[in-house]
Amino acid sequence: MTTPAYIYARYSSLEQGKGTSLKRQLDGARSFIKLHNEWDYPFDDPQTQLERDFTDQGKSAYAGTHREPGGALYDLERKANAGHFRNGAVLVVENLDRLTRQGWEEALKILTNLTMAGISVHTIQGSKVWSAGQKPDMGQVITVIVEAEADHRASDDKSKRVQQAWNQKIEAMVAGDRKAHSKHLPGWLEIDPKTGCAVANTHRAELVIEIYELYVEGMGLPAIVRSINSRGEPSWAYGKRASDGWNTAYLHKLLKNRAVLGEFSPKSRKHGQDSHHAVSKGIVIPDYYPQIISADLFNKAQAAKALRSFSGGAEQVRLRNLFAGLATCSECGSKMYYQLEQRRGRPTKHRTKAGEERVYTCRTERSSYRCNSNRRSAGCSNSSRIRYEALESTILDVLLNSALDNRSFALPDRIAEIEQVIAERERITEHKRAQVANLVANLTARFSEALANQLGDLEDEIRADESATAALRTELAGVSGSATPEQHLARVRSVRGSLNSDDPDERYSARMKVQHALRGVITQMTCYPDKRTYIHSSLFSLRINGDGTHAVIDAIEQANEHRTQLPADVLAQLQRIEQNQTP
Repeated sequence: MTTPAYIYARYSSLEQGKGTSLKRQLDGARSFIKLHNEWDYPFDDPQTQLERDFTDQGKSAYAGTHREPGGALYDLERKANAGHFRNGAVLVVENLDRLTRQGWEEALKILTNLTMAGISVHTIQGSKVWSAGQKPDMGQVITVIVEAEADHRASDDKSKRVQQAWNQKIEAMVAGDRKAHSKHLPGWLEIDPKTGCAVANTHRAELVIEIYELYVEGMGLPAIVRSINSRGEPSWAYGKRASDGWNTAYLHKLLKNRAVLGEFSPKSRKHGQDSHHAVSKGIVIPDYYPQIISADLFNKAQAAKALRSFSGGAEQVRLRNLFAGLATCSECGSKMYYQLEQRRGRPTKHRTKAGEERVYTCRTERSSYRCNSNRRSAGCSNSSRIRYEALESTILDVLLNSALDNRSFALPDRIAEIEQVIAERERITEHKRAQVANLVANLTARFSEALANQLGDLEDEIRADESATAALRTELAGVSGSATPEQHLARVRSVRGSLNSDDPDERYSARMKVQHALRGVITQMTCYPDKRTYIHSSLFSLRINGDGTHAVIDAIEQANEHRTQLPADVLAQLQRIEQNQTP
């Protein structure tokens, strides 16, 4: 009876994957197996070979990542521990260092586990054998100690050399060297062969800008992905994933990547039992890459991401509830639950008084607010339901004009220009403050006249930046509101008309814009058992009755204090409300 033979092959870096390392190991192992007639291996069946060959590509034996979930050696050891090879098997490896470079203790553990599980381990180089069912003898132990320690020291020395080289490169980057020291650049950048520096790929940079602008305007990530894929925009992924197209996961990372601002944050791998992922070194080089996104647009994208965390799943696509996370119950303080009771376009059965059953299509949606604790029978007595559509309509009638200021739309050129300059200046100033903190720490440890002079220069620059930023903010306050009341009202009407559009992307964009704007003015929203809703805003307070058709200004004095800030059409509307208010 023949013994099944298996192969284990591994290489550490993706760069090695471009060479012949894996092919050399597999071909060598198969030739080695052919020398043993008592071993069984499917030489003529490539499909079965996939079950016999355990390969780790880009997995470090020094860090031990090949022995963690996702590693082929992890799978092999798991099968061995489960008794998969108890009837005998052979494992062929090029050399002991393919199994581990973590030192002789780990090497002995792996060999002992495999052999006691029924696997005989054979190395091609040196023709060493660790037989199944037998613990390594003293001679084998000494061999393992000598070879494993040599491999570990070689890997350790190499790691230190690479680390030292990278530290020198990082020091050069901080000092102003802008040559691209790594071929792994953000997807929208490429290396200029003449200068060796990173430069923007024009088409890809324009695509990144488009993604940011669409997201800030209110389009969701799924809609952006559909738009990009539908026009055949090639993915920036490598290998097999390149054919999968764009996806929301990549856009999510793209919208957080500060490299679009030109920043480079060097990372390193912390090897340990629980962590092998790259972590920041705590150094940020603010202008290493070409900047393709303004700080103002980047900040708006982060604000939009924070806002959209209030809704999720399928509801995020529709965004029916404009006040998600705002409305609370007056009795228990829990959030009000949005419940959809009737969906537009859905067939519904209805029985007439005569007993005749009819089917009709719903033309409108019907939904309500109810206390979430009461809904879950968690102790709240507030069982009332407030008609959501009437509530939304009344709130928009009163607050939308004030909520949607000029900055909720395409900004006038001068306002946009000033805000971008302010955001960029604040970003750079923040980096300078971080440099000051590092210099102070260094001076505390060891005084240096050069460092002290550098600290003084930075502090002068920060004061000058702060002064210039304050002047820009004063100028911004002067030009804000430059749109005429007619222009502003036209924009509000346009957004209001899109809130219930049949186009899902247009509807989502409008409702996201309005939700963002309302959160800027509504400070509290409380629902009572008698179906009254109180809205406290940054300008005035409202009481909305149970039918949602009438609003009363409860804090006229508060409104009076802010009247000079209100557009003329909003002021006229408040006056009409005051004249019609009920006792």
